[in-house]
Amino acid sequence: MWPYWFVFSVASLASLASSPRTKVRRDGTRAISLDGVWLFVIAGLTLMMGFRYQVGGDWFAYLRVFETAHSLTLEQAATVGDPGYWLLNYFVAQAGGSLVIVNLLAGLTFSTGIVVFCRSLPRSWLAFAVAFPYLILVVGMGYARQGIALGFVMIALVSLGRARLVWFMSWIIIAALFHKSAVVMIALGAAAVNRNRFLWLPIIGLASFGAYLTFLSDNIDRLVNAYITAGYESQGALIRLGMNLVPAGFFLFYRKKFVISNADQRFWTLAALVSVLLFTALMVGVPSTALDRIGLYLLPLQLFVFAHLPDVIGLPGRRNTVLVAAIIAFYAAVLFVWLNFSVNARAWLPYQVWTGSTL
Repeated sequence: MWPYWFVFSVASLASLASSPRTKVRRDGTRAISLDGVWLFVIAGLTLMMGFRYQVGGDWFAYLRVFETAHSLTLEQAATVGDPGYWLLNYFVAQAGGSLVIVNLLAGLTFSTGIVVFCRSLPRSWLAFAVAFPYLILVVGMGYARQGIALGFVMIALVSLGRARLVWFMSWIIIAALFHKSAVVMIALGAAAVNRNRFLWLPIIGLASFGAYLTFLSDNIDRLVNAYITAGYESQGALIRLGMNLVPAGFFLFYRKKFVISNADQRFWTLAALVSVLLFTALMVGVPSTALDRIGLYLLPLQLFVFAHLPDVIGLPGRRNTVLVAAIIAFYAAVLFVWLNFSVNARAWLPYQVWTGSTL
């Protein structure tokens, strides 16, 4: 498990050594710059995700998808399951590639999304360290379709914070090609509407309805049965939704002290409230799998809140080392507990690298 601890340690040390970015534009957002260091982060994370071998809870399921893609026609690949992911497998298979190529492309998408999102925040390295124990390690390296979708969702959230709703909806629709559940983010995006509300709300409503017809209508009975009627349980949902509950509470309590755009203020307030609602629903007995799937798209709330929190409750613009260390210690505990006590962690251990002899 040392590769996981190595990446987390590097991000943590960089968090402690870095000062926050205090320069804020007039709209409350921060400029995004990807210098050589962050391009290296994207490349390194892409390679780590792409060249993993038999690592991740759905590894063999995705291997079967790739093997099936060899025998599909283009039309079949475009109409079965989540078309974006099936088409990706189809084109790689037809080109004579391997599952490693699929994972590299998936890793590149996810890594780019998470770095762009982190760079939009005042403490980028702290956001990356917060992301690693679950968002990167479990989702990005375990669930390829959701990982790709989340990569696009995080880019969409950056666009939303800048009130670029057309770009936001476009990125979400692309995300939904890889995992249909991403369409729920279109409805949440309505919270960021301010100007021209009477214009944008109907547009968002039509986009949501169109996304439903395109991605969900043919499968709604199956999805309801799988996630609700059948009562399937998602292992660890209590912990994951609880982890979103903590930053949600911080944000709702301190939200007026966050130096962010008006669009971000509205969206993350709704995201925090939904996180509280999801946890409450789980407590009263709503099937956990449905709640967990929605909660996946709210995971960036942890990055957003904790990247701001040292400046919110500490001295603005200072390193606030004690507060940063406390956040890192919390996520170090999360990583330790998950690697050593999670039932599913064995699918990630040990981290193995593809050698070219298989696949």
